[in-house]
Amino acid sequence: MRYHFLILLLFSLFLMMEFQLNAQHFSQHQWQDRVILIHTADVDEDRWKNQLAILAADPAGLAERKLVVYQIRKGYSRKGTKLQGDWTKMESPAYPPGITTQGFEIVLIGLDGGVKLRQSELLSLAELYALIDGMPMRRAEIRRQGGQK
Repeated sequence: MRYHFLILLLFSLFLMMEFQLNAQHFSQHQWQDRVILIHTADVDEDRWKNQLAILAADPAGLAERKLVVYQIRKGYSRKGTKLQGDWTKMESPAYPPGITTQGFEIVLIGLDGGVKLRQSELLSLAELYALIDGMPMRRAEIRRQGGQK
């Protein structure tokens, strides 16, 4: 029984490491920034445009929470919330292996590289900020800055 538990524990740890390493295609951000991936299959999709507009409305709030936005479409990405700009071919997938996206989706990746939120509905700034501000690392940031949140 102990042997089975040890194998299960090691296997679980391996899966968690693999998931976190692959979940963060944008590894230069790990432990420095939180990353929002906004995926679309169609750059004319209203939800995608609306989500970018929501995020673009508060650049100071995004910066305060160390949020970096990437737009993702069919193997290409671009940084930021603007609808214009060049798309860059991605060298490796933005999502963990086995997870595919067919349409609009938002993924929040935490400082640790783990997926903290994944949804296919619009995400308001209030929901996003409440989620991030409730995270232990963000709460520690707020305490260090002398905030009251």
